[in-house]
Amino acid sequence: MTMISNSQRLAGVLMLVGLSGMVWAQSAPDSFATGTSTPIATNIDGVPGLGATGNYPASSAYNLRFGQGPAPANARVDGFTFGGDTFTRVFPAIGTPFDRVLVKRVNNPQVNFEKVTAFFCTPSTPPNPAPNGSELFYGCDYVDTMEGLINSFILNRGSDNLFANRSQDTTVNNIERVDMILDSGLGSVDTVRTGFLLMERGGNDDFKMAAITSLDDDGEVATLGPLITGTAGTAWGNSGLNILSTVFQSVETGALPFRPSQNISSQAIHGTYISFADLGIPSGDPIFGVALFPGDVTEAMDLIGLTDVPLDTSGASNTTGGLDFMAGGGFFTAEGTPDPVANIVDLTAGCGLGSNNSPITVDSTVRNSGVVTFD
Repeated sequence: MTMISNSQRLAGVLMLVGLSGMVWAQSAPDSFATGTSTPIATNIDGVPGLGATGNYPASSAYNLRFGQGPAPANARVDGFTFGGDTFTRVFPAIGTPFDRVLVKRVNNPQVNFEKVTAFFCTPSTPPNPAPNGSELFYGCDYVDTMEGLINSFILNRGSDNLFANRSQDTTVNNIERVDMILDSGLGSVDTVRTGFLLMERGGNDDFKMAAITSLDDDGEVATLGPLITGTAGTAWGNSGLNILSTVFQSVETGALPFRPSQNISSQAIHGTYISFADLGIPSGDPIFGVALFPGDVTEAMDLIGLTDVPLDTSGASNTTGGLDFMAGGGFFTAEGTPDPVANIVDLTAGCGLGSNNSPITVDSTVRNSGVVTFD
C-alpha cells in the first residue's frame, strides 16, 4: 500500500475547492478498533406495527426485547487507523461524544411533529409479516429520542434516512440539521490529524457538514465554517461490523414507544474521517462542534435559520437524504499530535473585548485523548 503523507493529504484537500466555495473532503479509515459493552435489558409489550401490510402490520402487536437475545452487546468504536496514524478519541471522560445534540426541524407536508426514526440491530430477520404477538429481540440498548440516539458511543443502532422528507419515501422525517455541540470548544495545532469521524450504515450516502464556529447566548449555533460535501461511496472505510436491523418510527410527539416499520438486510457499518483542515479551520482556531446537513443544501441557503432549505429531499439510496446515521463517531486525534484544547471564552463580552474594551481572556484547557472506559 502506498502511504500518503499528511502534507500530501492537506494539499489534496486544498485542491478540491469548487467554484461554489464548497470543499469535497473526506477520507476512508484503513481499519477500525471496535469493542463491546453489556447492554441494559428493556421490555416493551403490545407495540403495534406501522402499516396496513408489510413486515409489521398495524393490525398486529409485538413484544419488544432490547438488549437481549443471542449474544447481546453494545458495539463501539475505540479508534481507527489512517495514513499510518492511529486515531483515538477526544473527550474520553465525559460519558458521551458531545456535550449536547440539537436536532433542528422544519415541518413539511409529511411530518409536523418531533418524529423519531431509528433502527436497532437484530440477531435474525423475523418472518414477513411478523406474526401477531411475536417476541422480537434487539441486541443493543433502547433509546427513544433522536438526541439520545445521536449523542452516544453505541454503534449498532442509528437513524434510517435521517434527512428524507418526500412523500414517496418509506422512512420520512422533518430534520434539516443536526448540531453536535462542544460547549467549551476544541482547537488543534495539527488540523490534518484532528477531526470528526462520521459513521453510517452502508457507507453509500451523501451528506454535507460545516464546523460550528461560534454559539449564541442561548448556546445555539451562531456561525458556521465552510460547507463541505461528503459523497456516496467514495471515502467510507468498512468497520468490519455487519448488522441486520429493524426500523422504528414514531407516529406523533410523545407517542412512545415508537413502532416497528420494516426490516433491513445485513449491511456493513462504515466510517469517514473529516479533519479540521477538511472543514476549513486554521490551526489553533476553535470550533464548537459540527453541523450535519442533507446533501441538497447549498452555501447560498439560510443554513442557520433554515428558512429556505429543500422540503422534498429524497431518501432513495445514494441520494441527498438517505444518510443512515450511526452513533459511535465523534472527535478523534492521531497519537503523537499535540493535545487538542478546549478554548473557554468569556461569551458575555462583545466583539472580542471586555467591558472596559480590554481583550477578553482565553483559558485553554487540555481535552485528553485516549481510550474511553465503558461499563
